[in-house]
Amino acid sequence: MRRRGQAKEKPSNDKRHEKDEGIEGLTTSLAHEYGRSGIRVNAVLPGYIETDMTTGLKNPSILQQIPLGRFGTADEVADATLFLVKNPYANNCVLNLDGGLSAV
Repeated sequence: MRRRGQAKEKPSNDKRHEKDEGIEGLTTSLAHEYGRSGIRVNAVLPGYIETDMTTGLKNPSILQQIPLGRFGTADEVADATLFLVKNPYANNCVLNLDGGLSAV
Protein backbone atom coordinates (compact mmCIF):
# COMPACT_ATOMS: atom_id res chain seq x y z
CA MET A 1 0.00 0.00 0.00
CA ARG A 2 1.23 3.47 -0.86
CA ARG A 3 1.55 6.11 1.85
CA ARG A 4 0.41 9.66 1.30
CA GLY A 5 3.16 11.62 -0.44
CA GLN A 6 4.96 8.47 -1.56
CA ALA A 7 5.57 8.25 -5.31
CA LYS A 8 3.35 5.88 -7.28
CA GLU A 9 4.97 2.89 -8.88
CA LYS A 10 4.95 3.44 -12.63
CA PRO A 11 3.23 0.67 -14.59
CA SER A 12 5.54 1.25 -17.55
CA ASN A 13 7.69 3.87 -19.25
CA ASP A 14 4.73 4.87 -21.35
CA LYS A 15 4.54 8.65 -21.93
CA ARG A 16 0.77 8.59 -21.42
CA HIS A 17 1.19 7.37 -17.85
CA GLU A 18 3.76 10.08 -17.15
CA LYS A 19 1.45 12.77 -18.54
CA ASP A 20 -1.50 11.44 -16.54
CA GLU A 21 0.57 11.43 -13.34
CA GLY A 22 1.52 15.06 -13.99
CA ILE A 23 -2.13 16.02 -14.40
CA GLU A 24 -3.05 14.12 -11.23
CA GLY A 25 -0.32 15.92 -9.28
CA LEU A 26 -1.37 19.33 -10.58
CA THR A 27 -5.04 18.59 -9.82
CA THR A 28 -4.16 17.53 -6.26
CA SER A 29 -2.00 20.59 -5.62
CA LEU A 30 -4.57 23.04 -6.95
CA ALA A 31 -7.49 21.32 -5.20
CA HIS A 32 -5.65 21.56 -1.91
CA GLU A 33 -4.54 25.15 -2.44
CA TYR A 34 -7.89 26.55 -3.62
CA GLY A 35 -10.40 24.26 -1.89
CA ARG A 36 -10.73 26.40 1.22
CA SER A 37 -11.69 29.30 -1.05
CA GLY A 38 -14.54 27.24 -2.49
CA ILE A 39 -12.77 26.63 -5.79
CA ARG A 40 -12.97 23.00 -6.86
CA VAL A 41 -10.38 21.44 -9.15
CA ASN A 42 -11.03 18.20 -11.04
CA ALA A 43 -9.74 16.54 -14.20
CA VAL A 44 -11.07 14.23 -16.90
CA LEU A 45 -8.47 12.10 -18.68
CA PRO A 46 -10.14 10.81 -21.82
CA GLY A 47 -8.66 8.01 -23.85
CA TYR A 48 -9.47 7.47 -27.50
CA ILE A 49 -12.67 9.33 -28.37
CA GLU A 50 -14.61 8.88 -31.61
CA THR A 51 -14.09 12.04 -33.66
CA ASP A 52 -13.25 12.89 -37.25
CA MET A 53 -9.61 13.10 -36.18
CA THR A 54 -9.51 9.56 -34.73
CA THR A 55 -11.28 7.78 -37.58
CA GLY A 56 -7.99 6.52 -39.03
CA LEU A 57 -6.82 5.22 -35.66
CA LYS A 58 -9.72 2.84 -35.18
CA ASN A 59 -8.05 -0.43 -36.09
CA PRO A 60 -8.11 -3.87 -34.44
CA SER A 61 -4.65 -3.54 -32.86
CA ILE A 62 -5.66 -0.42 -30.92
CA LEU A 63 -9.14 -1.69 -30.06
CA GLN A 64 -7.63 -4.89 -28.62
CA GLN A 65 -5.63 -2.81 -26.13
CA ILE A 66 -8.77 -1.15 -24.73
CA PRO A 67 -10.50 -3.49 -22.24
CA LEU A 68 -13.96 -2.30 -23.34
CA GLY A 69 -12.94 -2.84 -26.97
CA ARG A 70 -14.14 0.49 -28.32
CA PHE A 71 -13.48 4.21 -28.46
CA GLY A 72 -15.45 6.50 -26.17
CA THR A 73 -17.90 9.12 -27.40
CA ALA A 74 -17.97 12.87 -26.92
CA ASP A 75 -21.28 12.45 -25.07
CA GLU A 76 -19.61 10.14 -22.54
CA VAL A 77 -16.89 12.73 -21.88
CA ALA A 78 -19.54 15.45 -21.57
CA ASP A 79 -21.55 13.34 -19.09
CA ALA A 80 -18.48 12.77 -16.90
CA THR A 81 -17.61 16.46 -16.99
CA LEU A 82 -21.18 17.43 -16.13
CA PHE A 83 -21.09 15.10 -13.13
CA LEU A 84 -18.00 16.88 -11.80
CA VAL A 85 -19.49 20.32 -12.42
CA LYS A 86 -22.85 19.52 -10.79
CA ASN A 87 -21.50 17.72 -7.71
CA PRO A 88 -20.55 20.40 -5.15
CA TYR A 89 -18.47 17.91 -3.14
CA ALA A 90 -16.34 16.84 -6.11
CA ASN A 91 -12.85 18.21 -5.52
CA ASN A 92 -9.55 16.57 -6.47
CA CYS A 93 -11.36 14.02 -8.65
CA VAL A 94 -9.45 12.56 -11.57
CA LEU A 95 -11.60 10.49 -13.90
CA ASN A 96 -9.80 8.11 -16.24
CA LEU A 97 -12.38 7.90 -18.98
CA ASP A 98 -10.53 5.57 -21.28
CA GLY A 99 -12.42 2.29 -21.39
CA GLY A 100 -9.91 0.79 -18.97
CA LEU A 101 -6.82 1.54 -21.10
CA SER A 102 -4.98 3.18 -18.19
CA ALA A 103 -5.23 -0.10 -16.26
CA VAL A 104 -3.37 -2.01 -18.95
